[in-house]
Amino acid sequence: MQLLQNGKQQFIDSGGLPLANGSVGFYAPGTLNPVPTYQDLAGTILNTNPITLDSRGQAIVWGTGTYRQIVKDASGVTIWDQVVQSADAGFLAFEAALADTTTVGNGDALVGVKQPYTGATPTTQHQKNSERVSVFDFFSAAQIADVLAGTWSVDVTAAVQAAINATAAAGKRLFVPGGTYKIVPATAMTDEAGSNLAALLMASNMYIDAEPGAIFKIANGVSTDANPIRMSMFFSNQVLSNITFRGLTMDMNGANNTISPQRASLIYNRFTQAHIIFSGTPGGVAARGENVTVMNCSLLNTAGVSSIVMCQSNSANVTISKNWVLFNNLFKNNGLDTDDHSSVFSWCDTVYAAGNFFTADTMQGTVGHTGGQVAMELAGPNQRFIGNRVHNYFQGNWIAPNYTVDTTNVVVANNVYNLIKFCAVDIYRIVASSTNIHGILITGNTVYFDDTVSGPLVEPQLKTPFQCATDYAVRDIRITNNYAEKVGTGRPSAFMNLATTNVGPGLGKHTHIEISGNRAVGFTMGVNVNTNTSNGLGEVTIKNNTFVDFNPSGGFLATGVSSAGPAIVDLLDITGNSFIETRPSYQFQYGINLSGAITLLHVDGNTYNNLTAADYYEQAGIVIATRKGRFNKLGFTPTWYSNSAISLGNGTAAGSYSINEKAVTYEAVLNVGSSTTFPGGVLAVSVPINAGSDTVGITFMGEFIIKHGGNGYVGTAFIAGNTNLTYLQPNGTGLATNVAPVALAAGDQINVQVTYNI
Repeated sequence: MQLLQNGKQQFIDSGGLPLANGSVGFYAPGTLNPVPTYQDLAGTILNTNPITLDSRGQAIVWGTGTYRQIVKDASGVTIWDQVVQSADAGFLAFEAALADTTTVGNGDALVGVKQPYTGATPTTQHQKNSERVSVFDFFSAAQIADVLAGTWSVDVTAAVQAAINATAAAGKRLFVPGGTYKIVPATAMTDEAGSNLAALLMASNMYIDAEPGAIFKIANGVSTDANPIRMSMFFSNQVLSNITFRGLTMDMNGANNTISPQRASLIYNRFTQAHIIFSGTPGGVAARGENVTVMNCSLLNTAGVSSIVMCQSNSANVTISKNWVLFNNLFKNNGLDTDDHSSVFSWCDTVYAAGNFFTADTMQGTVGHTGGQVAMELAGPNQRFIGNRVHNYFQGNWIAPNYTVDTTNVVVANNVYNLIKFCAVDIYRIVASSTNIHGILITGNTVYFDDTVSGPLVEPQLKTPFQCATDYAVRDIRITNNYAEKVGTGRPSAFMNLATTNVGPGLGKHTHIEISGNRAVGFTMGVNVNTNTSNGLGEVTIKNNTFVDFNPSGGFLATGVSSAGPAIVDLLDITGNSFIETRPSYQFQYGINLSGAITLLHVDGNTYNNLTAADYYEQAGIVIATRKGRFNKLGFTPTWYSNSAISLGNGTAAGSYSINEKAVTYEAVLNVGSSTTFPGGVLAVSVPINAGSDTVGITFMGEFIIKHGGNGYVGTAFIAGNTNLTYLQPNGTGLATNVAPVALAAGDQINVQVTYNI
């Protein structure tokens, strides 16, 4: 409790007596400007100013604050002139300081915070407030209300930009409350394509931390058929670093910001309308972002060619972006009005993209040529695309070059590609001046295909999970431990398509390609190897794969491994594979079906089950310089000699051979016809493969039988080392001729079997 003030104030004179009939005036300090006082606490009854005191020198005076008080006696003589204040003046001053939002040290700086943790440093509310900055701190009340109501009618772009600038400069996170924000691109910028109308300019140390339901959505009609433009939500043509986007939904509103007025004629503009883009080379320095994270965001509905562009420059040897993380983001319904949409364009050194989902409501090409062409282009070194999902895109990934540094040490692993129109992972190098591609690992992925085709776009000939059919040479590619499944027989398909093109002799020779440990079910072909007149292939290894239940389709045979083409494959290693047919009605035709030219062919340890045509087959005209491994029952047509080549006439010659590493076992048969003619002399027959150069001085022996008129004449068949002919020596006599040990006639047969080394 407190003592109550007197109901009246009493003023006294200099002698200490009541100042009867004196006066008291109240003014603003330092002036004679009257300030009102009151006769009641409520402040409804004004005093006169000055106030005339009663006979006891008393008056009722209510007031608040600080006053200049002039007291006079009844004769008008000044008793005193002082500055006085009400009892609550100190509180009012504090209250004013607490409400002060501009003066350093006032406002929330006057409020202490009781820390809940032992040992925590004492602080103020001002310090606590500065730890969290909301974009609403920069908004008007009307803007906040519009965002929270979701009416999306008030432009907030300038306020968001102010918030970005302030928090980036201070190194603070910018929190974005839930709601729908109307974003209007209005800042004309220069990018690599020429111009870009930007909504928000990024800054180094920018950290956007959005709460659930926070949506930045581009306004309607920024780009129209009448005036299609390049634009962006977040843009920079500078070198920036340390940028984070977290939890934000970015909606480019592509349905209402079109770019291709001639879409009805299937003519499309390839304009950028990116959610996040670094583009341009001002002063010869490529725009780029270093240490950039995009996580838990949704990037929706762009009409243009990209959602994220990490670096875009047409200049050679510029420094590209570095250290990006894309984690757990949703890319949905992008490329709405273009035929060339890559959701992520990663000219970047070191990228980690994991847990993202690239999807669309409909397959690419359902509406004209539009939709997702590529989920992510991996175009730089040290990139990881791991544990992502891709759905309804034309293809999943391009592994591509740039103009600065090789694309190497790239891993594509443990992703799921579902209902891909053409290809899951395509290695793509079509410009001679681009950097090299090498050191690529594609492993642990799952790919699902069906016969889906969509729209008027001319479809690719083969649906293929993995392809290396690019123009210029790539090397050191490993495709291992993946699973792929194709449903339906209406579209031809190949698990791996490996081919060269006619870019110039030797420029497109891919080498050190390994396809191993994969399982493919329901395709037309397993590994399809092709060369052309300009470029062959180097070393190709196909091992330990399992190919199951293949189907012929579109004129292609159901084949596990096939090769074709006029140029040479230096090494084709086909080992440890399984070719399996499990269905009651067999459709799988060939395990291995080879043609073309091969310098060294190694086939070994393959298994075959229920194939309808042949386990292993070589097309007529194939040229194989050296074979190694194990080959069973290969066919060949032997040449028979009697001093010189025999004329078969209506006779026949046939042969088969098997190879077990360096050992060749072959059988040759001659059926003598009525018009078969013999020049006369020692009989001999050609071998399927010349004996090895290290066999000089060695004689390999087998056996033969001549069937004549119901009788059989047997003996030793032998090959002198380092020759290509087998001679016949009947038991107990010299070399066989066309007349010894018996004169050969129509209906006779000679059968030879020999094992030798190559």
